[in-house]
Amino acid sequence: MTLFKDQKWGMLDDLRPDENAPVYSAAGTSPDQAIKIADEAGYTPDITKSLEKLNGWVLGSLRLPFHKRMMTKALKDGVQAEWVYYVYIPEIEPRGRPQNPEDPKIFDYLEVYAAANVVAPGSDSKSPKRIPNDTEVGVEFKDLESLTDPVIVEIVGESPFEGAARKAGGPGGSSRNAYNGSDCQYTGPTNTGTNCSEAGVKQGPISKVKPRFSYNELDLIRQGGAFDDLMTYIASKEGGYNSVNRGDGGDSIGKTIELLGKNLTSMTISEVLSYMKAFKGKPAGSRAHLVAKSPRQLSGKTSGPGIMAVGKYQWVPSTYRETLAALGINVNSNKQFNSTTQETMALQLLLMQRPKLGSYLLGLHNNECEAGQQVAKEWASFPLQYAEAGNQRGQSRYAGTANNRSGHPPEEVIEKLRAARHSFAQWDRSKALLADKGYTAEPGTPGSEPAPSPGCDQASNASGPSAPTAREGSAPRVSGGSRILLIGDSQMAGTSLSQEIKRDLEKQGAQEVKILAKPTRGLFVKAGFWSIEDSGGLVQTTLKNFKPNLVIVGLGGNDSYTMWHDNKREIYEARVRKWVNVIQGASSQVIWLGPSHSSKIEPSGTPYDQFRQKIREHQQGVLGGLSVPWYNMKNLTEDLEKSDGTHFTRSSYRQWAQRLLDGPLSGVRSSLSV
Repeated sequence: MTLFKDQKWGMLDDLRPDENAPVYSAAGTSPDQAIKIADEAGYTPDITKSLEKLNGWVLGSLRLPFHKRMMTKALKDGVQAEWVYYVYIPEIEPRGRPQNPEDPKIFDYLEVYAAANVVAPGSDSKSPKRIPNDTEVGVEFKDLESLTDPVIVEIVGESPFEGAARKAGGPGGSSRNAYNGSDCQYTGPTNTGTNCSEAGVKQGPISKVKPRFSYNELDLIRQGGAFDDLMTYIASKEGGYNSVNRGDGGDSIGKTIELLGKNLTSMTISEVLSYMKAFKGKPAGSRAHLVAKSPRQLSGKTSGPGIMAVGKYQWVPSTYRETLAALGINVNSNKQFNSTTQETMALQLLLMQRPKLGSYLLGLHNNECEAGQQVAKEWASFPLQYAEAGNQRGQSRYAGTANNRSGHPPEEVIEKLRAARHSFAQWDRSKALLADKGYTAEPGTPGSEPAPSPGCDQASNASGPSAPTAREGSAPRVSGGSRILLIGDSQMAGTSLSQEIKRDLEKQGAQEVKILAKPTRGLFVKAGFWSIEDSGGLVQTTLKNFKPNLVIVGLGGNDSYTMWHDNKREIYEARVRKWVNVIQGASSQVIWLGPSHSSKIEPSGTPYDQFRQKIREHQQGVLGGLSVPWYNMKNLTEDLEKSDGTHFTRSSYRQWAQRLLDGPLSGVRSSLSV
């Protein structure tokens, strides 16, 4: 089969709706449905024959080292050599769409450079910046039929995977989940979430409190970060800050600017409302008639002109008005509908719109099944915990209407709610805030999270960059027969460093020490290898199958080139928190080893270790707030002989291992032998 002969939609990339595939885009619609709904009519046999370029979406990128940039400039005229982009083009991609933001296949997609005249959003032609993930781009080929020499020649707009490749949304702030300590289980409510098949009221009493907060109070809660992970989880199946639909999930993906003239984040509260359609007795906005109708609107299958759902959390007209009213925001407000406003307004949906959900998260009752049911009522892409409205447990409450379907297992939702509730209880201002509001637990119901049991709270490592070893006893304690997992990059992949640690700890009494290491990998660089956010990815699968009592992470050195800048700190810290939450969520303890010393000098004359020092500071800052021991490897390795400036000789790796075992890991060794 050639590209041009009998080419029909889906021949190379089957985009048929799949009920078993994870939902992965706005309003609970999978990208296969969304793209098919929006574009199928335009794809006919020989569709690519007349095209000069194909549109695709940047889902990953890699900043090239200096010598590779020079080589690229010499071999390729008229391109920006600093970044190579991984672009997904449905019509020609035989590997299929990505299943999640960390799907390893992203880094197997087409490698494309940007033309010299392409200006990324937020930059200018004199100092071009990286094209962000989620950007729709036009790609030209020297020979389209043979797919040779692809070049990005145009920035088209936002991706239909809006929000999918964003690595960590929302504001920063440390949070702790409900798994903590040396041999600890979950310390929150005891319901497992597996008995929610009957009416949730049978799971226990529900608080009568109807939480009420001002906009400023919700903004304070937002800044505390306790609900960041939960809101990111919710938004992963809803949309992005600029997502809209016209009445059916997936009918307007990537078309916000085309339909409205600009992004939602550039509009005011009142502007957004002016484009929304008539709904539940409320009239359409003054500009609703200007919004082009979708195919289903034109056919009469979806009523009325205008926008139905907006933003990262998919407010429909009635809910949008209710949120504004609840927070005292005038519908004619000139307040920007930007990311901060959306995140703060979303907390009204989470804590106030559904009182049974909000009061659970605030620690005022323990009926987690009913809390989970309320999530399903508020967001169509989430599953029912028990049968309701003609739909079964695990289905969307709104299944069968407007392409809605659930994108999560119900048990997973309960786990996320538990972790968020515990994070709020750990926030240093939560008790004072609830006391000021006069909110107390329902009589007879525990009203706050049980305190972690003695020994669960890992002592923080107070040592800074100049003191690589922790205080005596600060490292986690594990018993004989424990399983230990080492995760790392090239410093651990087949080196005597990891082998010496494995040999010693197993000799001291560990049942097994497993090594999971791969060169050139980091938390962001080629992160698809780890797939940390994917329950079926390498890390989560290993945690589930191996069941380690302790995980020692040695990652970060490879992130130095791309993530060192201070403006990347927030997103980097969010990724570190994600790793910690995943590991602790598997009832494992964590030790983190910072990047080792490098003596390399960049062609510009800058010591490479300056970039590594920034990563050390990023890691130490967030891990200290999570009470996870972090050890600075610079001073343990600065005087060791190196083979290439960054990697070490065999004897040096052995010395490094011995220093670790005698210092930071000494507490682990001694506890294994008890």
